[in-house]
Amino acid sequence: MARITCKCGKHLSNSNNPEIEFKVFSDDEWIELLDKTDEGEKVINLGVDKTHFWKCPNCRRIYFFKDKVDTPIAIYKLEEQ
Repeated sequence: MARITCKCGKHLSNSNNPEIEFKVFSDDEWIELLDKTDEGEKVINLGVDKTHFWKCPNCRRIYFFKDKVDTPIAIYKLEEQ
């Protein structure tokens, strides 16, 4: 469970605010996941998170993370809102 402070000053934590965290799947990974569930498998552990991101509810910046590293690998800010 990680915590960061957004550049806008909002404190972000995936334990206090789990709705900020999103998982990213490639099309192939998504199809594989769907195939497993269609075959009746219960997919509890999706494996290592390759990519996930947090979205700040205040300024809508997006922080990308890789392989469960607590430091963002990229930060994106909207040009226009």
